[in-house]
Amino acid sequence: METQRAKSIGAALVLVLGVALAFGGSHDHGWVGLDDGRYVFLNPHVRQGLSWEGLAWAFTTNCESNWHPLTWLSHQLDASLFGDRPGPQHLVSLALHAVSAVLGFALLRRWGIGLAVAFAAAALFAWHPLRVESVVWIAERKDVLSVAFGLATLHAWTSWRRSGGLAAALATHAAYAASLLSKPTLVTLPLLLVLLEFWPLGTARSLAAALRATLPRTAGLFVLALGSCVVTYAAQEAGGSVSLASELAPAAQVSNAFVSLVVYLRQTLWPAELSVFYPHTRSVDVGPLLMALTVLAALSALAWRARRSLPELAVGWAWYLGALVPMLGLVQVGLQAHADRYTYWPALGLSLALAGAARACATSSTSRGVLAAVATVALAACLVATRAQTAHWKDGVTLFEHARRCVREDVFIRFNLGNAYYIARDLPRAAEHYEAALRLEPRFPELHNNLGGVYGQQGRLDEALALFEAALQSGRETADLRANRGVLQLRSQRQAEAAREFERALALDPDHFIARLKFGLTLGMLGRPAEALPHLERAEQLAPGDLETCRALGLTYFLLGREREAIAAYRRGLVGAPFDSESLKSLAWLLAMAEDPTLRDARAALELAERALARSPAGDARLQDVLGAARAGVGDFAGAVAATERALELYRAAGRTGAAEQVARRLVEYRAGREAH
Repeated sequence: METQRAKSIGAALVLVLGVALAFGGSHDHGWVGLDDGRYVFLNPHVRQGLSWEGLAWAFTTNCESNWHPLTWLSHQLDASLFGDRPGPQHLVSLALHAVSAVLGFALLRRWGIGLAVAFAAAALFAWHPLRVESVVWIAERKDVLSVAFGLATLHAWTSWRRSGGLAAALATHAAYAASLLSKPTLVTLPLLLVLLEFWPLGTARSLAAALRATLPRTAGLFVLALGSCVVTYAAQEAGGSVSLASELAPAAQVSNAFVSLVVYLRQTLWPAELSVFYPHTRSVDVGPLLMALTVLAALSALAWRARRSLPELAVGWAWYLGALVPMLGLVQVGLQAHADRYTYWPALGLSLALAGAARACATSSTSRGVLAAVATVALAACLVATRAQTAHWKDGVTLFEHARRCVREDVFIRFNLGNAYYIARDLPRAAEHYEAALRLEPRFPELHNNLGGVYGQQGRLDEALALFEAALQSGRETADLRANRGVLQLRSQRQAEAAREFERALALDPDHFIARLKFGLTLGMLGRPAEALPHLERAEQLAPGDLETCRALGLTYFLLGREREAIAAYRRGLVGAPFDSESLKSLAWLLAMAEDPTLRDARAALELAERALARSPAGDARLQDVLGAARAGVGDFAGAVAATERALELYRAAGRTGAAEQVARRLVEYRAGREAH
């Protein structure tokens, strides 16, 4: 007994080691752009970390067309622990996947599967390249959370059915609720519990007997599943993610569902050209449909015939089919035909079915040896393929360039490549892919908006404005579109028009960071600092420590005579950008010249001014003026005179007579050996 326990622990450790080897490269990965911003690093409710306010938001929001409060809380916890660093967050997802691998292995052992077969089945689930999307994509944290709690549910259920007890009953319901609160993937799990009465529990010989044995216990679980379905559908429909029959023919939906079931089998056996996106054909392909129906019918007949001699094969196959039902697109969500992440929970059923098939084939020592060799080669290949697939998720550019190689020309892939290059600040490449996407789909408001934003930054203002107008004519007004129009107006020195655009954007989305920040900046330019202040303060709440926001806050506080708060704002900005010249100069000036003498710190001002001087051009008149004030503050009047004379010369050469007059007055004081306040 102790030997078996030691072997099981050893097998579990090897499983975890394999997970680390297969996915370990992800700790150096960044954000891929696709949903990561909205879920994590641009989401103000996540960025603020765990809080009572964040808890309330997590349980009440339908953000991203989903209701999964535990997933939001996990992201908030990451933000509290790691800030916006993606590396540690990748490791958290990897750790959750490793937990699921061990739970799956332990579950198979509890259900009577032999050590070697249970290990191989769990390793196939854990190390397969189809798992990469769920494990490596931070925005898909919901998958690894949901399945970890789902496996905990099966463990608790097994204990409850075998030994009874209130604790096991409560644990079953709590774990299942947690799974659904992470992602509603496991809504069909109560049906799986009925199948478990046939195997491994062996308490039923008919469906009626299985239902009689389970319904008293599963009633609460069915209620949880039904509630999750209702809430999820409402959230996705409200968010515009559900494509109804008017947009996709029912025949195309049904056809794609059957074909996808076989596509996932093929990808399991031969995981080549795995992509982040597979376009929907939006039509019925008769050939693939007939082939899929034939394969599914044959495999289902085989499982039915083996239900008594190989019950784990039959249960595993039913698990696979039933678990995929919510993800088959019968109610289409999104644009994809199928997705790697949809295999995460169903793959456990497929692994169980393969475990049954292995038992059927292992009829002699020779066949067992052959199976062991095949399994070893297959699992080793999985490790290699998974590590290679993980590398494709390094960043958005790498991910979608790989998708272009795997999939035919597609507007979604081109659009996201444009986004990825935009995030990488490669505007010409971003424009190239947006333009290609626009040729594929001219009626795409978000594409018009994004390409217009790129053109605006390239100085192509008329073209940008035309694209924004085209987006508005589509009838889909968004906060992004209005904010981008406002930025364009701001660049054209039309502050009043910009202010109106930002105000409209905020009416659509009060937490739109760019609109909030730029509205505050615009009001400041219009000479309305008191009105600008609450917008800038809210912008900093949405993106704590953002440099541009802290700069704008510092200036606004200064204009309102709130020197202490201005100093604090500039210091917050310098935490993330310690060599930002504008912040250094502004903070140094305040510390040298504050009207409140208790706020002055001439030595700190001099250190900041010299830090700015080391990274600024020699002809910066304002910096020379600041340097003069700081040197005067520490009693170095000769140095103050030299720096201020240089500032005066530069201001005069630039024709800035007003600034030159103020500097000249300070120069008189320095020459007399006095500070100028």
